[in-house]
Amino acid sequence: HQMFWDSGLNFVKKPHKTTLPLIASLFFGGLAHCLGQGTLQINFNGSPAQSPGTGAIIQQYTESGMSFTPLPGDVLIRNGGGMPGYPDNGSAYLQGGSLSFGFSDGTLFGLNSVDLAGYSDAVPDFSVEFIGYLFNGSIVTQSFSGSGIAFQTFSFGPQFTGLTQVEISTPDWSLDNLVVSVPEPGVSQFAILGLLSIIAGARKSRPSVPNQRTATKPAIPA
Repeated sequence: HQMFWDSGLNFVKKPHKTTLPLIASLFFGGLAHCLGQGTLQINFNGSPAQSPGTGAIIQQYTESGMSFTPLPGDVLIRNGGGMPGYPDNGSAYLQGGSLSFGFSDGTLFGLNSVDLAGYSDAVPDFSVEFIGYLFNGSIVTQSFSGSGIAFQTFSFGPQFTGLTQVEISTPDWSLDNLVVSVPEPGVSQFAILGLLSIIAGARKSRPSVPNQRTATKPAIPA
């Protein structure tokens, strides 16, 4: 609140214009923290199955509600493993190229860790930059690098929370076992109800302070 003197020289409170955005920011900051309550692992072994010893150029892959696509004009490969000269951890994985991913229904998420390797024996070095788009419109980045076709696990920092979408524009990598943090059941509904409560509370009329200059004056004894 701001304090000011009204025309009647009364000291009164005035609602601060930034109260609602501030409360909403704090609320969604708390919501983003809640996203770490549950996790799921994307291992790229879903349907349709990608058989060992095979690879395919794909335009989209979906697992556990999360969609993976290449950036416009690029390609994405789903490798079934078991191919000489390429990474092999016993399961299917993605190779790029480039990559864009997020939940199809818009659910916010966080990233915990990912397994990365070089593209092949011919291209063993990799440097992968993850670009995360946050719910508040800002962007966070984190890069991982290494060499060899044996998968290595890399962990994301706490800034990769409350994401709407993530992109990789750097080429020549293999990616598997993406560990994603997600809200527990009911958190999304709680978020909607909470925001509606904030808006409703901010719109409630505040009691006015009477102006002493216009208030009824006590009678003066004769």
